[in-house]
Amino acid sequence: MKNVKESIIALLLILICLFADAIFDKLQAQPSIGMKMLNTGIGADIGFLFDNKIDVQLATSPVTGNNEAQKVTTITAGYRVLLTRNELNNYSITPSVGYGLYRTKDFTDYNNDPTGKAAIKQINLNYPAMNINVAKDIHKGQIYLQANYCKFFYYGAGFKVYFYRKLLIQN
Repeated sequence: MKNVKESIIALLLILICLFADAIFDKLQAQPSIGMKMLNTGIGADIGFLFDNKIDVQLATSPVTGNNEAQKVTTITAGYRVLLTRNELNNYSITPSVGYGLYRTKDFTDYNNDPTGKAAIKQINLNYPAMNINVAKDIHKGQIYLQANYCKFFYYGAGFKVYFYRKLLIQN
C-alpha cells in the first residue's frame, strides 16, 4: 500500500511538471526528471532547478521489488555552484542537504524460526540526507556523478532531463 501512495505522489509531481508552465515561468523553475545507476541499484528522481541556482530533488533508490534491499527516499535542496561560465555545457557542483526515509525489512527472526510464525520486521527510520553532485550540462539536461548519505553511503552516476531549458544569462 505504501508503494502505491509513493507512486501516486510521483505521478502527480510529474503531471505538475508537465502542465504548470505559467507557474514555472514566474518562479524561473526548470522541472526535471532523472534516472541513476547506483551501487545499490537503479534510482529515480524528480525536481526543480530554481533560477539556475537552487536545486530541489525528490529521489528514491533503489527502485526494486526486493524486500530485503535497503531503500531510501529523500527530499533535498542544494545550491548549484557553476565551475564554468559558459552559456551552454557548464560544469557544476551541487552539495545538498535534506530529509530521508530509510526502509527495509528484517527477515532474521522469520528465517530462524522453524515454525514460520515469527514476524517479519518492517524498519522505517528518518535520517538526515546529504548528497553531492558533480554535473556536466548537455543539451536539455545533465549527466552527473553523485555521492549520497542517509543511514548508509551509496554512490553512482545518472542523467537528468529538463522540461524547460533556460540558459544562463551572462553579465
